Amino acid sequence: MTARPQSSPPPAPRLIGVIDIGTNSVKLAVGYVAKGRVVYTYVKREPTRLGRGLAASGKLDVNAMRYTVRAVMRLVIDARRNGAAEVIAVGTYAFRAASNGEGAVRGIARVSGVPVKILTGAEEATMVLRSVQARLRTKRDLMVLDIGGGSAELIVTRGRRTPLVRSVPLGAVRLTEKFLANDPVTVDEYLRLNEEIERVVAGMLKNVRVRDLQLVVSGGTATTAASMLELRSDGGGSTVSVSQLHALELRCLRSTTAQRKNFHGLPPDRADIITAGLAVLLTVASYAGKRSIRLIEGGVRDGVMLSVAEKALRARRRSATMARSKAAARKGR
Repeated sequence: MTARPQSSPPPAPRLIGVIDIGTNSVKLAVGYVAKGRVVYTYVKREPTRLGRGLAASGKLDVNAMRYTVRAVMRLVIDARRNGAAEVIAVGTYAFRAASNGEGAVRGIARVSGVPVKILTGAEEATMVLRSVQARLRTKRDLMVLDIGGGSAELIVTRGRRTPLVRSVPLGAVRLTEKFLANDPVTVDEYLRLNEEIERVVAGMLKNVRVRDLQLVVSGGTATTAASMLELRSDGGGSTVSVSQLHALELRCLRSTTAQRKNFHGLPPDRADIITAGLAVLLTVASYAGKRSIRLIEGGVRDGVMLSVAEKALRARRRSATMARSKAAARKGR
């Protein structure tokens, strides 16, 4: 009996490291894309509060920049130690809004050895949308909200159209610094915070029909709320009722930052900003007429990884097409 030749194992996937330098933290994901979805092999997050004082000064704080540079350096090393063949770094709202943002990016790139691309608001929103569509495995009509530290992205899709792609300064760090000075939050502060959120959201959604769309929320506020409520994710997120989120918001409003640091599922560095993040989430849910929403992981890092994988696939296809054309030309001689 002739033994069958054993097939060789498939090649190991090429790992990509993506570093997302945000207003509140620096996040690393190492992974690859398989069948249109991101597979993470290593993740890490370092809180740096890069956007500290940005709302008042218009500049990035020197000490916050130092913390951030060190964090990026550590994460670049971590990415390579964990098999990343390529490391990509992107920056978001804090760099866009700060008068010294460009200089900060150049400094980070010089010290870490990794160039940093500042995403425009539209690019950041697009990355978020790609992440959500990949995780839900759908391109159906959606309303997507991502709440970060400095900005919030809101995207509405209908078929192949995107009638709304916006990035607005409704991040949890920015709103906390601008409106929530007392601890615990006072009623007057909370009302002024909500007035600002309602003004911005109403302006965005004034001429956009959204009540028939599923609302999907990603970003730090979404993942933190899911953790605090002990929701189970099936990979495509978790469904939660708006009443549950209102109860969570009330619990946060009635407590001090020190008390919230002991709440189950709430990272200590988010204890002071979770109230503002929940206010944004609930205001958007109210304007969209939702009784329940879907909280989902992912975000910019997913979107960047998907974009890199798509570019590599297009390059391989072009190379294969050229090879076939050359082979056909040689045969025709």
